[in-house]
Order: sequence, then structure tokens, then C-alpha cells
Amino acid sequence: MTELASTDEDIAYEVSMAQLPDFHGIQPDTLLWNTTCDSLGLTSDQRIFYALCKSTHIDSHVFHPNASICRAGEDVHQAHIVVDGYVELSDGTRKVKVGAGAVIGLAEGIIEQPHTWSAIAVGLVTTNAISMTKLLREWPLFHKGLRGIERCTISRITDAK
Repeated sequence: MTELASTDEDIAYEVSMAQLPDFHGIQPDTLLWNTTCDSLGLTSDQRIFYALCKSTHIDSHVFHPNASICRAGEDVHQAHIVVDGYVELSDGTRKVKVGAGAVIGLAEGIIEQPHTWSAIAVGLVTTNAISMTKLLREWPLFHKGLRGIERCTISRITDAK
């Protein structure tokens, strides 16, 4: 397995937090929300990440350094969105480091497959966890755009196997 270095260049995925302001109660997916995001030049990743971080339907979790977030092969009970810190993902042959905005286990949970990657906290990590039971029950009610993004992700995962 490849050892991870500790430089920013070694991070496989992270949403830039520099442009994310406090939207002062603006509800995501409204005209005011879209206009504000457009005026700030926010990327779709930044928009989705901010909306997910502000959701009252998901729970926050804190993982201490070297804590296991999930293990490859385990059933997915919760998907995790990295809010702060870094996570090392390993599939047994590769290791990658991801940061804020990375989503762990969501695609596998939706297609009811076990975790593809093991995830270990690198330092202190905060995540927002999504209950897969609740998500699968409410999936048909989700925003069409978010469902479309997830369908693309699921397609990439299942095609790669």
C-alpha cells in the first residue's frame, strides 16, 4: 500500500471553504439562494456541500485521530460527509486522502452494497452522517438534481467493479 504524505498536494478531494460565507438563514434551493451563489461564483460542489452542512436532517459526528469511520465490506448504515478534517480511504490496494465535501458510503448504501473503502480519521474529523434507512425511505422525495448526481456516482462505482 502507498504511504500518504502530509502535503496539500496529496489530497484527492476537498471542497474549497474559502468562498463559503454565512448565508444568514437563506434556504438552499430557492431563487435567493441561487442568485447569491451565482453572484459569489460558487461551484456546484460548494453549493451542495454548504446545503448538506446546514441540513437539520443529518447528525454531526466527531472522530478522534485514527478512529475508524467505516470498514470495507461492512454494511452501510450511515453515509458520512466530511465537514472538517481529513480522512484516509483504503480499498486494500490503494490509499487516498480526502477532506471537506467528500462523501463516504452514500452510493454503496443506496444500491445496498457494503462499503467499498475503509475510512480512518487523520487528525480530528467532523462528519455529517446520513441514515441510510431514512434516506432510502425518503429517496423519491429528494431534489431531482441530487438524485441525478447520485445516479451518476452509482453508475461509476458499479461500472468500475
